[in-house]
Amino acid sequence: MSLGERLKQAREEKGFTQIFAAKKLGVANTTLSGYENNDRRPDPNMLKKLAELYSVSPNWLLGIDHFNRKELKKHGPVGIDLYEEAEKNGLTDEEAAEILKAFGPLFKKHQSKFVEND
Repeated sequence: MSLGERLKQAREEKGFTQIFAAKKLGVANTTLSGYENNDRRPDPNMLKKLAELYSVSPNWLLGIDHFNRKELKKHGPVGIDLYEEAEKNGLTDEEAAEILKAFGPLFKKHQSKFVEND
C-alpha cells in the first residue's frame, strides 16, 4: 500500500472529508489530494501533522509498520498478536484487518481470558 493510499484510508477511517482535513492541516484541498494521489509527497513536518490528525504513526503512513498500532490498542494484545501472525503467514494488511474487524468485538469481550492464559 502506498503512502497516498494509507493517507486516504486513515482520513476516511476518521470520517474526515478532504476539505475538512485540509483546513485542519492548513493546506489547500488540492495539496492534500496530491498527497493521496501520490502526485506530491509531504515533508517530514507535514507527515507528523497528518499522523497526529489521523491518530496513526508516521511509520505506519510510510509503510515501515505494516499495521496501525493505535487502531490495534482497541483490541489489546490479541489484536497485535493477530497482525504478527498474519505477517508471518503471508496475509495482507487488508486480510488481517478483515479478520480483526470480524472477530475484534469477540476479542475485546473476552480479552481478560486471553491475557490470563499468557
